[in-house]
Amino acid sequence: MHPFKKTNMKKENSLLLEHNSVTKMAQDLVNSVNEGFTNPLEAFVAIKHMEETCKLANKQLKDQALTEAETYGVEAKDLKIHGAQIQVRNGAGRWSFSHLPEITDLEERLKELKESHKGAYKMGLKGNQMVTEHGEIIEPATYIEAGQVIAVKLNK
Repeated sequence: MHPFKKTNMKKENSLLLEHNSVTKMAQDLVNSVNEGFTNPLEAFVAIKHMEETCKLANKQLKDQALTEAETYGVEAKDLKIHGAQIQVRNGAGRWSFSHLPEITDLEERLKELKESHKGAYKMGLKGNQMVTEHGEIIEPATYIEAGQVIAVKLNK
């Protein structure tokens, strides 16, 4: 028998209520801003604090949650519980080429080439052209502007 399958319904409902209260708190904050009662920047920072707190809590619980999910056996591959779909699976693997000189040399050359084309773009802004030592014009890279972002670094 699974140790948490006999969950106390009051406790489970309590956690669901807490989840709903966090959701409500965030929505109330948004509504308060939209109605002009709360400074939007202050609300944005408050939500950032909530986000960081939740990220930290998730990080602290991850190993325990994985252990718990694994107790469901094959069901853990697609478990519907607590108002969510939970899947336990392996993360994406990565390839490493750092020990292959042929590839690291090409990557370094590509990096240098990109920097050269970025430099050509910057020179073009001043009305100049970048030319190789052999007299070939280096085509400028294309700069694609991103939209504005707001960065928040919380004080510890």
